[in-house]
Amino acid sequence: MKSYKYEIFTSVIEEQIRNGVVKENDRLPSIREIRKRYRLSTSSVQSGFEYLMIKGLIKSSPRSGYFVADQKQNGDHKKTGQLPPVVRNEIFMKNMMLTSKGFLKPVPLMLRLPVTCLFPEINSENDAGSDP
Repeated sequence: MKSYKYEIFTSVIEEQIRNGVVKENDRLPSIREIRKRYRLSTSSVQSGFEYLMIKGLIKSSPRSGYFVADQKQNGDHKKTGQLPPVVRNEIFMKNMMLTSKGFLKPVPLMLRLPVTCLFPEINSENDAGSDP
């Protein structure tokens, strides 16, 4: 099984939440603090926080940091071992459209357009080369 660098600190945070060391709505260390403490890259720390958010253990507050999530709401997935469902509301869908290529319309591969429509410079070269 592949291990990730962020597991160094996420396992510690998960254990602290389970043991009640950090309580609901407690602020977690910043990305910068964890980066220095565990000597990780910023992207590894961000990936770790995303992993914990997906598991429902923490929540993010823009420009404020990361906080321990309400464990009563997330208690069901702990019993079953499954991750909580992802909420797909309007904001989620809008962000998906902005961050993915899903907003582009697919172009059929068998599109039959004259080459001159796609590359007009080819038409001008053929016209110039075909005149004797």
